[in-house]
Amino acid sequence: MSPSQSHLFGLVGHPVEHSLSPPMHKAALEHTGLSGDYELVDLDAGVLSSGIAELKARGFSGFNVTIPHKQALLSLCDKLTADAEKTRAVNTVKIDNGSRLIGHNTDLGGFSKALSGILPEDLRTKVACVVGAGGAARAAVWSLIAGGWPRIVLVARNRDRILELIGDVASVGEKLNPPASIPRFESADTGAIGLTIPDLLVNCTSIGLGGEPVPEWFVDLLRMVNPEGVVFDMVYSRDGEPTPLVREALRLRLICCDGTDMLIHQASIAFEFWTGRAVPTEIMKQALGQARSTR
Repeated sequence: MSPSQSHLFGLVGHPVEHSLSPPMHKAALEHTGLSGDYELVDLDAGVLSSGIAELKARGFSGFNVTIPHKQALLSLCDKLTADAEKTRAVNTVKIDNGSRLIGHNTDLGGFSKALSGILPEDLRTKVACVVGAGGAARAAVWSLIAGGWPRIVLVARNRDRILELIGDVASVGEKLNPPASIPRFESADTGAIGLTIPDLLVNCTSIGLGGEPVPEWFVDLLRMVNPEGVVFDMVYSRDGEPTPLVREALRLRLICCDGTDMLIHQASIAFEFWTGRAVPTEIMKQALGQARSTR
């Protein structure tokens, strides 16, 4: 698509009204001199397929994907990138030639870049705990595998989904060239948390997204984290204030962050995937700060 043509992007999910993605991508369009817009597209599961067809008909160039559609998009895409194949989850789609859907996963790269900015060197490759078993959790697991973490504890409400995740990782890992070194997995549901002490805890669920209190079982899990460890909440703050999980982690005097830096990095990766134009993350960070200040 030439610079003179309009680039229409958006975020597909349910809900999406909380998202701060539009100002970042609009700033990226302005910075690169491209015309276009970025919309929030609320689609529930029952109308996902027809909704995507409508985006094609409207001339969308691509879209991001959030809860709860990251795994559902796998079957709707015509082609998957290596990161989408690996994680078995799609959070970014490029519409090629107006019709072909190319699925990508920027959670993996976004999480890796954000984590490297907060994780002390002496904590790397120890014991990580990933809470959740959806698309975001899959991206976190593969990022940790790439980082050489030897032990990963998985915690989720649905134990079957944990086992599915572990099985998919093992299956994909065997096919990589060279094959991935699969870590030792441990698992527990939210009512039966084990005794392993994590050095890193990653929240890949929507807990705290609406400002609701952190469940007691999660608070118990936070108390298990190594006092010198790190808590990474993928939920990001809409107003710049700490998320509920970050507040709890700070109360326990743990090093912690929310998903703001991850959001910025994955937005940058997505924009380049769609347009071929790299945008400094500082441009998106400034736009995000301005959006927060007006809330």
